[in-house]
Amino acid sequence: MFFKLWISDIHVMLPSPIQKKAYLFKGRTVEHVIVFGAVTKVKELGTKLLYEVDDGTGNINCIFNQSLMLDHKTNKFMEEFNLSRINVCNYNEIDNKNNMKCEEDELSSAITTSINWLSKEVYEYERKRKTVFQLGDTICAKGRVNEFFGQREIQIYQLHLIDNLKDETGHVLDFVNLYKNEYANM
Repeated sequence: MFFKLWISDIHVMLPSPIQKKAYLFKGRTVEHVIVFGAVTKVKELGTKLLYEVDDGTGNINCIFNQSLMLDHKTNKFMEEFNLSRINVCNYNEIDNKNNMKCEEDELSSAITTSINWLSKEVYEYERKRKTVFQLGDTICAKGRVNEFFGQREIQIYQLHLIDNLKDETGHVLDFVNLYKNEYANM
């Protein structure tokens, strides 16, 4: 479960005595959070990007590991490839060893489809990866709270730009509503 929290609350949460890499917020165990705010610092660290995000209540380092995305894409490709191969196999043709036999044309078509899909995904990944948010951009980050050398940070799973005032206002109102109606009753 992801908690939408102000950055100041992330800094004051206490470590959970029961669960490793978890924190307590108003008696609830928190591992994953959603924050949003303005980018105040950008630094590239090999395959990682460090964004310092400020939401007006405080700032926090958000670490985005770009290499994890490629692993996810590669795994998805393998799943798609295997599903395509199974779908095109002719189940009526079984050889003596009870193995599926596929028509060469059908298997070739499945491979071509999968490779085309992968090349599009890799292209899109590379395009997004090279998009580094600029100072002043408002972003929304979803990830896991960590402590690194005594400082809280967020290991980012998802990150996107909030590029219009309507979305930014929506995020603020959503946070205020959660704090007023749900978090106050915890």
